[in-house]
Amino acid sequence: VFILGPALTNIGKRNYLSQPMTYRYLWNAIPYSSALEWNLPGVFEGNTFEAVNGSIWTLPVEIRCYLLLALIGSFGLFKNRTIANFFMLALLLIGIFSFATIPFLGIGADIDWSRPALYFLIGVFFYINRKSIFFNRLLFLLAALLMFVSFGEKWYPYTFPLAYSYIIFYLAYATKFINVDERIGDISYGIYIYAWPIQQIVAHFFLNFNPLGNTILSRIFVMLIAYLSWNFVEKPALGLKRKLLAWDKL
Repeated sequence: VFILGPALTNIGKRNYLSQPMTYRYLWNAIPYSSALEWNLPGVFEGNTFEAVNGSIWTLPVEIRCYLLLALIGSFGLFKNRTIANFFMLALLLIGIFSFATIPFLGIGADIDWSRPALYFLIGVFFYINRKSIFFNRLLFLLAALLMFVSFGEKWYPYTFPLAYSYIIFYLAYATKFINVDERIGDISYGIYIYAWPIQQIVAHFFLNFNPLGNTILSRIFVMLIAYLSWNFVEKPALGLKRKLLAWDKL
């Protein structure tokens, strides 16, 4: 709002800073509402897409998933694995047939939230059953095959998410560990959240770039900004939880 916008707006800095739309964008920092502000006045108006950061569409559903998870946990439903699995199955069925009725998550939400919410639910399921789930190469290959043949099929929404999630967990836990975090930090989320605006900037200044050229050049700046973000924003913020949760040890 105060760096990228004034630098790139085509309506002049003074006019840009006088627009109510400019300051409405700041409400995206409290990502609970699905009514996000996508554009800034005069910014990226010549690009194919004008959204300053389309990646933020996932933030409200992430916040609501965590709130719903906290609510479920407050009732002690995760203390018993059988009860937890039964509740997760019930939540899955409700999500399939009546997503809009789920508290915190579905009521007043965008229907597109159902897909990231499904992956969140699968992640919770894997965690609940982490002591019983085993990873082997054959299941990995079968999951990869199932994922591949499901493309374009009617049963894709029912098989792809579970197969894909198994592959992700297999690659994370059943392959050789490469400790990238120790050297450069956990820059994965920074790459995700900063990629869109960086790609927009490249598209703004290099109009003749094809997608591959945009990706290559953007990657250099995204990696750098994600590294700075982890070390000077995200890591210090995560460190605050030790202080904020200190009361629990009293």
